[in-house]
Amino acid sequence: MQHSSRHWTQTDIERLRVLATRHVRLRAIARELGRPAGSVRLRASLEGISLSAVGHDVLARWWPKVEAFRAARGSQAGGGTPA
Repeated sequence: MQHSSRHWTQTDIERLRVLATRHVRLRAIARELGRPAGSVRLRASLEGISLSAVGHDVLARWWPKVEAFRAARGSQAGGGTPA
Protein backbone atom coordinates (compact mmCIF):
# COMPACT_ATOMS: atom_id res chain seq x y z
CA MET A 1 0.00 0.00 0.00
CA GLN A 2 1.35 3.37 -0.98
CA HIS A 3 1.38 6.22 1.52
CA SER A 4 0.64 9.73 0.41
CA SER A 5 2.92 12.43 1.69
CA ARG A 6 0.73 15.17 0.27
CA HIS A 7 -0.03 17.80 2.88
CA TRP A 8 -3.59 18.84 3.67
CA THR A 9 -4.34 22.33 2.36
CA GLN A 10 -7.00 24.66 3.70
CA THR A 11 -8.92 23.99 0.48
CA ASP A 12 -8.79 20.21 1.17
CA ILE A 13 -10.04 20.74 4.72
CA GLU A 14 -12.85 23.04 3.62
CA ARG A 15 -13.90 20.53 0.96
CA LEU A 16 -13.89 17.79 3.61
CA ARG A 17 -16.04 19.96 5.87
CA VAL A 18 -18.55 20.70 3.09
CA LEU A 19 -18.83 17.06 2.02
CA ALA A 20 -19.24 15.88 5.63
CA THR A 21 -22.02 18.40 6.30
CA ARG A 22 -23.75 17.18 3.13
CA HIS A 23 -23.66 13.67 4.61
CA VAL A 24 -21.47 12.24 1.86
CA ARG A 25 -20.12 8.78 2.74
CA LEU A 26 -16.51 8.44 3.87
CA ARG A 27 -15.42 6.40 0.84
CA ALA A 28 -16.90 8.98 -1.54
CA ILE A 29 -15.16 11.80 0.34
CA ALA A 30 -11.86 9.91 0.15
CA ARG A 31 -12.30 9.36 -3.59
CA GLU A 32 -13.20 13.03 -4.12
CA LEU A 33 -10.11 14.18 -2.22
CA GLY A 34 -7.84 11.52 -3.71
CA ARG A 35 -6.85 10.23 -0.26
CA PRO A 36 -7.19 6.97 1.67
CA ALA A 37 -10.32 6.68 3.83
CA GLY A 38 -8.17 6.32 6.96
CA SER A 39 -6.40 9.57 6.18
CA VAL A 40 -9.73 11.35 5.70
CA ARG A 41 -11.09 9.91 8.96
CA LEU A 42 -7.97 11.01 10.86
CA ARG A 43 -7.98 14.54 9.40
CA ALA A 44 -11.68 14.92 10.13
CA SER A 45 -11.03 13.90 13.73
CA LEU A 46 -8.12 16.33 14.06
CA GLU A 47 -10.22 19.16 12.63
CA GLY A 48 -13.26 18.37 14.79
CA ILE A 49 -15.36 17.38 11.77
CA SER A 50 -17.92 14.70 12.59
CA LEU A 51 -18.26 11.87 10.12
CA SER A 52 -20.44 9.81 12.45
CA ALA A 53 -23.56 11.64 11.29
CA VAL A 54 -22.83 10.82 7.66
CA GLY A 55 -25.75 8.75 6.42
CA HIS A 56 -27.79 9.23 9.60
CA ASP A 57 -29.64 12.16 8.05
CA VAL A 58 -30.89 9.91 5.27
CA LEU A 59 -32.05 7.31 7.78
CA ALA A 60 -33.83 9.95 9.86
CA ARG A 61 -35.72 11.16 6.79
CA TRP A 62 -36.73 7.72 5.51
CA TRP A 63 -37.36 5.81 8.73
CA PRO A 64 -40.88 7.23 9.33
CA LYS A 65 -41.81 6.16 5.79
CA VAL A 66 -40.49 2.67 6.42
CA GLU A 67 -42.49 2.42 9.64
CA ALA A 68 -45.65 3.66 7.89
CA PHE A 69 -45.16 1.08 5.14
CA ARG A 70 -44.69 -1.69 7.68
CA ALA A 71 -47.80 -0.60 9.58
CA ALA A 72 -49.87 -0.47 6.38
CA ARG A 73 -48.62 -3.85 5.26
CA GLY A 74 -49.40 -5.30 8.69
CA SER A 75 -52.95 -3.96 8.66
CA GLN A 76 -53.55 -5.38 5.15
CA ALA A 77 -52.46 -8.84 6.29
CA GLY A 78 -55.06 -8.98 9.02
CA GLY A 79 -53.17 -6.69 11.36
CA GLY A 80 -53.35 -6.81 15.07
CA THR A 81 -51.47 -9.02 17.41
CA PRO A 82 -51.38 -12.81 17.16
CA ALA A 83 -53.83 -14.60 19.43
